[in-house]
Amino acid sequence: MALPLFLLLMAQCDVMRSTALAQEAGQAMKAREYARAAQRFEEAMGACPGKRSILLDLAEARAAAREYDAAIRAAERYLESDSA
Repeated sequence: MALPLFLLLMAQCDVMRSTALAQEAGQAMKAREYARAAQRFEEAMGACPGKRSILLDLAEARAAAREYDAAIRAAERYLESDSA
């Protein structure tokens, strides 16, 4: 019996690393260093692919950095992950 995708993603999740990177990204957002924030959100997502809320933060950072196509892609990834 195959495991659901969500369980597989969470099994590969480094929560501590993801949380630390997301916090660093949040600090970068406050400092208006949007490109750095987006990079850290990407790394946080890589550390914990199942933590989909990071995608919304990534979309916000990309939009703030005026990377609108990338912001839309992150938002779409978020919406698509809801149906999984």
